[in-house]
Amino acid sequence: MLNDNLTKPQTLAIKGSQTIVKKALPGSKITTKLPDGSLVTLNSGSTITFPANFSGNIREVKLAGEAFFDIEHNPDKPFFVNMNGDQVRVLGTSFNIRSYPDDSTVYVSVASGRVAYSIPSGKEVVLVPNQMATHHLNDGSLTTGDVDRLQSFGWKDRIIYFKSTKLDNIITELERWYGVEINVHGDFENAGSFTGQFQDLSLEEVLTGLSYEFKFNFKISNKVITINKNTT
Repeated sequence: MLNDNLTKPQTLAIKGSQTIVKKALPGSKITTKLPDGSLVTLNSGSTITFPANFSGNIREVKLAGEAFFDIEHNPDKPFFVNMNGDQVRVLGTSFNIRSYPDDSTVYVSVASGRVAYSIPSGKEVVLVPNQMATHHLNDGSLTTGDVDRLQSFGWKDRIIYFKSTKLDNIITELERWYGVEINVHGDFENAGSFTGQFQDLSLEEVLTGLSYEFKFNFKISNKVITINKNTT
């Protein structure tokens, strides 16, 4: 089941021409119910677009960002998620999609049921529970593997999880997660990567932990953070 306590007030719903758009603004997460009763939890900086009512013989939504879906089973009306050319097709299942426009990869991870994931080149994979697929946008490859549950589902429990992640990618994630702007000064190209997790911590606490790994100091001024590489 999805956690109701993920719902926060920072959401925008626009209804017009029978289309609904819901957004989880940076720094927020929201849970919304689709017309068929399916539940979707949106991660920070994500948008889902869907009709006010599912008509015809399919259910179809558009996603930009990351979301966990818990789909009502209906074999007579399959469910489709479209993400900038990629598509996931299901009958009834729970799964996670990460497809931020600025990222170079798309991840589809299955918690229960089966999904078919296809990309614009025509490649398609069928995923079962605890399997995930990765679409590498730079070279168009599509690979499958085992789900890393913290990486795929941890965000729903307010866990920020990094796995061999470079500082620039960590910064992008923190900006989405906390709804802030982070300016980095200094060369961190050879600073290595970080693997670890933070749960229910403030941004200051997270940055303090990361500062020991990447050797930096930081200053927080409202929603603008400045990071400077230590010179000693």
